[in-house]
Amino acid sequence: MDTWTWRPTKTLERRFNAVVPPGGYRLFFLLLDLGSFLFYPKSRVRRKGESMILLLTMLILTNGVAPIGASTDGGGLVINEIMIDPQASSSTEMGQWIELYNNTSDWVDISEWSIENNRNEIISFSSHVIPPGGYFVAGSSSLSLENGNYTPDVVWGTFYLALTGSLLLSNGDSDIQEFFSWNSSWDIEPGSSLERLNPGWAASDRGSWQHSTTVYGEGDKGTPGQQNSVFSNGFGQNTWAFIKAFVR
Repeated sequence: MDTWTWRPTKTLERRFNAVVPPGGYRLFFLLLDLGSFLFYPKSRVRRKGESMILLLTMLILTNGVAPIGASTDGGGLVINEIMIDPQASSSTEMGQWIELYNNTSDWVDISEWSIENNRNEIISFSSHVIPPGGYFVAGSSSLSLENGNYTPDVVWGTFYLALTGSLLLSNGDSDIQEFFSWNSSWDIEPGSSLERLNPGWAASDRGSWQHSTTVYGEGDKGTPGQQNSVFSNGFGQNTWAFIKAFVR
């Protein structure tokens, strides 16, 4: 008699936990084993059968809305929004900023954390603690007449966000928490920040980002220090993000 046993890899386990509530892990694999017995009792589980069980699991566990409990790309602290090409500031450089979001239920000490761009310029943090669900904004200037009229939590030194670039977020032990890059295909809109639709979605996926729709300060669009204007936690979109996480 043919038998079939599946053991998930750590990567698969991490991707699953990013979009399924705590406690859903065992139920998922129980359903997967049940599907293998019902649909393919004498052979291996094929992609079609797996997909059916994945979707069934999502329907049972989410009941219409999926959580945002963890990041697909690393730790619970994520890069949530970036202003690359501001128009209402005194210069492009003075109006640039980066927003971090604590996507965990714990306070996060970002002392010795850092963000590095594609030009090897680094923002180093010290003596800052971000509360659960809290935001933290790093920018080029603290002067409202220069930066487009918003208030950053910290001001960086030499750092620039180019129209084609990348960001690498590292913790105090120099472990990479998140990395993503962008280029001309992202269609950076002048005067509008790039907002992450959901902090639990992969930063490296262009589909995880959209331009802000909310005006702030002197007329640019963005939500520095606040929930993103394009934030989404709907079932349909989360299901698509869930499926993509497994087929990457």
